Amino acid sequence: MDKKKPDIDWLLVVLAIFDPDNDIFKKGYVPPKRQSPYSPEMPLFNNSDELITNLPLLSRKELLKGRGGLFLTKEQKLQAKLQAKTARLQAMQDSIAKQRAKLEELQKPKEETYEITLAEYEEFVRLRDGAANP
Repeated sequence: MDKKKPDIDWLLVVLAIFDPDNDIFKKGYVPPKRQSPYSPEMPLFNNSDELITNLPLLSRKELLKGRGGLFLTKEQKLQAKLQAKTARLQAMQDSIAKQRAKLEELQKPKEETYEITLAEYEEFVRLRDGAANP
């Protein structure tokens, strides 16, 4: 027999060997329906305060789209949109200001100072004068 991991076909072969008269092998066999762990009598959550009763029915499109401002008036919705856009505008302006500051920092000429000793300076002067008078 080939070595392979047990799968559905393997289990059926083993079941047929040990119990060939099982109902599974009869013609027209229909598996039983699976029982749901939730029954209609048993509620999924406690609604004693009736918080979720009489909610407005939403279409599938509205459910998929999302209804964050379900209980807001039109004016409140527009005010919320305005506040969100103002916050985004402020964030963009802050980002622009940061980028501008970085750009200005990069464009500044760097002033570098070097310290040299007196001996180095005298050698520089000697070399400079020697190059000027060949």
